[in-house]
Amino acid sequence: MRFATIRCSIATCAKPVGLRQMPKLRFNLRDLLWLTTLIAVGCKWPTLLIILLPLFVVAVLSRSGIGSLAPFVAIVVISPILGMLFSLYYWRYPFSQPPLLAEPRNIGIVEQLSHVNCLNPLRYTAATIGAVTGAVSGLPVGWNTSTEVYATDRIIQELASRNTTIQSQQPVSADIVTSFWYAANRAGLLVNGESGYPETKRLNGYIGIARRADGSRIAFATLLGNEQSNDHYPYYEFIAPLDQEDFGITQSQWFYIDIAGLEGANWLGFTKISFLLLAPITIVMQIVWFAWRSFRRLR
Repeated sequence: MRFATIRCSIATCAKPVGLRQMPKLRFNLRDLLWLTTLIAVGCKWPTLLIILLPLFVVAVLSRSGIGSLAPFVAIVVISPILGMLFSLYYWRYPFSQPPLLAEPRNIGIVEQLSHVNCLNPLRYTAATIGAVTGAVSGLPVGWNTSTEVYATDRIIQELASRNTTIQSQQPVSADIVTSFWYAANRAGLLVNGESGYPETKRLNGYIGIARRADGSRIAFATLLGNEQSNDHYPYYEFIAPLDQEDFGITQSQWFYIDIAGLEGANWLGFTKISFLLLAPITIVMQIVWFAWRSFRRLR
């Protein structure tokens, strides 16, 4: 009997206690609904999200059995999420600028290319249109930062990388140039400026005509709007087929860039800022947690 008792005790001690007691994350449908609601609210009131999201993560982790570490785990998890959400809210992309639209990256032949200034036919009589001729590789490319090319020069960089030569020395017609503005504005693609910024829809950049591999012709545009808010500019890319009866934009993307102001900032920088801002909140929550545990033990 004694031998059997000892053998049973040894077997009990040999069980993988650490694995058996490992906490499991308890995340249910109700939590998912709460998280979705928080993100939706945070898109309109980012400050409220910074306050409520740590509390939500702490609540989930506490229910999972790691309440003492919950505040520190929360700050590590939430900081990059807030950095990404801020980037998405402020610049309209989560991590880095999206690549140039696929169509311009697959252009076979460029017939015409023009640099355009002051494009807004509702406010200006005519835009300034200057033909770009010869080899694109000879054109200068501007840079916002050491790794980020100036927005409208993205098309120049792409064409230069393929040693593209412009076939015609004539500028793109004023009709196509203004048609781009009207089509984009009619489709609701051009954003309005905040109060005090009436020139946001004045566009500058490049407009060209290219030929696809199948022989069809398209017009493409990479255009920068004027300030939408302080140092904050909308950038657009448009594609319009020229073999249709009505001029219309079939592909587009847009996002914001900063000139001065937050120029060069990105989601990672705001992740670090979020971490620093949440650190004091985390310390307070940790103190409150230990105080609550001590109070419960005394009872």
